[in-house]
This record gives sequence, C-alpha cells and structure tokens, in this order.
Amino acid sequence: MKATLTGIINKTNTANSYLSNNNVRFSILKGPSIFNSVYSWIYGKQLTGITNNDYYAGLDYNYYDSARVLSAWSYVGYDKSYSLKLNGRFQGGVGLGADLLESQYISLNISEGIIFEYNDYYQTADIQQNINQVYRNSLRIKSTIIIKKKIILNTTNFWQQSFSDKEDYILKSNSTLNLKLKKWLSLTVAVAYNKINLTGGETFLLNYGLTFDKIF
Repeated sequence: MKATLTGIINKTNTANSYLSNNNVRFSILKGPSIFNSVYSWIYGKQLTGITNNDYYAGLDYNYYDSARVLSAWSYVGYDKSYSLKLNGRFQGGVGLGADLLESQYISLNISEGIIFEYNDYYQTADIQQNINQVYRNSLRIKSTIIIKKKIILNTTNFWQQSFSDKEDYILKSNSTLNLKLKKWLSLTVAVAYNKINLTGGETFLLNYGLTFDKIF
C-alpha cells in the first residue's frame, strides 16, 4: 500500500488559497500477475471560489511473460473533474506493454492499447452534445530513475487519441520525486498535467508532502 498526501496552503492579509492532492494505491503481486488499484482526490479553493474538486478511481491488471519483459494489461477507471469540465468519465480497455529497460537504477516501459470511453462533459457553447461515446488509442510511457536508493523519480505519460476525431485527444502526465527519509516514509514533490482538448480543460499542479509506503 502506498499513500501520498501533498498540498499547499497560502494565506495573506488579502487572500487565501488552498490545494490538496491525495492518493492511495494498493498493489498485489502474485507470480506473473500484478493487480493495482488507485484512488485520488484533488481539492483546491481560492478567494474567488473552488478551483479543483476532482475524483479518480482506477483498477488495472497486468500479466507478464516468463521473462517479465512483455505484458498484457486490462484497465477500468472512472473520474470526474471540476477543473477539466468533466461531469463524469468511464474508461475501459486492453493492450500490450513491454519493458524496454529494466535494471537496479532505471526502468522504461511502453504500452499501447484500445480503450472505450463514455464521457459527460460540461455543456458549453463549443460542446452542444455533452454526452459522448468514443474509442481511443492509448499510449503510455512510464519510467523510473533511482539514485543511491534514496532519490526516486517516477514519470507516467499518456496520450489518448480518438479514432474518429483528430481534435479529440487527452494528454496526462504525472511525475513524483521522492526523497526517502525512512524505508516507509518519503518527502515527495509531485507534478501533474492534464488536458482535454475537446473541452479546453487544462490543469497544472505542483505540490509537496509525504508518501507512506507499506508492504504486507
């Protein structure tokens, strides 16, 4: 189990702002199979009102070959986002992945697949039909760099392009820099970027806090 609690509070005599970015991950490793579940909540508020109220829950299953280089994956996830103008979105899909690099200090994984998406966007002047079903290509590039077992940089990037509309794409990038204080505790700096081109929704978050890591 891994839990990350990050946030920023800014208070002056003229304005107040607050941002909290919290997520919990459960992973089960058994033989060639890895099962992951992730839950996150981002909440932000300024003097002018709420800036973020974003929820995400996802499940993925990976099955590796005997050499632990190639894998098949399946995924389901649901999210809703005030900042991205998203009332709700369900995604589910399957694909293949490959570990291009795997060592004690660095790893690089790339995966490709097809996902089905059912979304409900905020209705705007540009989006008249706010409920939509679409199939997307899903490309993911994931990397980890470890320096002296104390500094760990994790980066995951997604590009999800609609098969039917070149203007309908999603970009997601999440990076965390962890400085291990103890085996189970790290100081964390987290950067997240999300963009839904169809709605014009775009967010960039940078915050810091603590990560708790426990193996059962």
